[in-house]
Amino acid sequence: MPYGITQCYLPPGRGDFPAFIYTHHLHWLLVHSRIQFKLSTLCFRSRTLNQPQYLSDTLHSYQPTRLLCSSTQDLLTVPRCKTVFVGRRFSVVAPRVRNSFPQELRKCEPLGTFKKHLKTHLFHKNIIHSQSLMRLRLRFYKLNSGAI
Repeated sequence: MPYGITQCYLPPGRGDFPAFIYTHHLHWLLVHSRIQFKLSTLCFRSRTLNQPQYLSDTLHSYQPTRLLCSSTQDLLTVPRCKTVFVGRRFSVVAPRVRNSFPQELRKCEPLGTFKKHLKTHLFHKNIIHSQSLMRLRLRFYKLNSGAI
C-alpha cells in the first residue's frame, strides 16, 4: 500500500505507536491470523464447492468408530505425520486450523458469511493476544523502571 493511502487512514499523531495499534485501527489481521484466514477460506471452498478438486480430495470428514459427542461437530480428520516437513502440507494444516474454530463458525454456509465471521473471530483473538502482550510489557517496564 503506498505511503499516502496509509497516511489517510491512520490517526493523527507522532507515529511512535506500536504496530498493533495501527492494525487494530485499520482492522488488519496479524500475519499468523491472515495465514489462518487464507487456509480456512481455501478449506471452506474445497469442502463446499469442491474446487479445486485436488485439494478437496485431501480433506476427509472425521468418522469415529463409535458414537461420540464429536461425531456431530463437523470435524475433519487430521492425518498423522512423522516429520515437521510433512506436517506443513495442506492436508494436515487445514484440518488442524479448521477444527480449532468454534462449531458455529464451522457451520456457516455462504462463503461471504463464513469470511465475515472468520475475520471477526480472528480479529477478536488478536485483540486479546495484543492486550495480554501490552500488560506484560507494562509490567516489565514498571519492574525495570523501578529498579533503576
